[in-house]
Amino acid sequence: MEDIFNKYYVGTDESLQHCLIALKEQGHSQMDAAKLLISQLKLTLREADVIVLNAKAWEKEKDANVRFREGFEKALLGNEE
Repeated sequence: MEDIFNKYYVGTDESLQHCLIALKEQGHSQMDAAKLLISQLKLTLREADVIVLNAKAWEKEKDANVRFREGFEKALLGNEE
């Protein structure tokens, strides 16, 4: 994954999006991408999560991910509907 990061990322938001797209195309998950951003850019988990959740690479999955997270949070808090 570091090879992909080093190949695509040049310090811009656009290059970061290209990097995330390449990661997805190589079969890496959103979690893999978040871990990479944490290690390479020294981001917090929250910062990396926001970037990955809103990345062009996973834009088709965003609504489903948000719904899953909301349902998971409700279940954890005992507020299932």
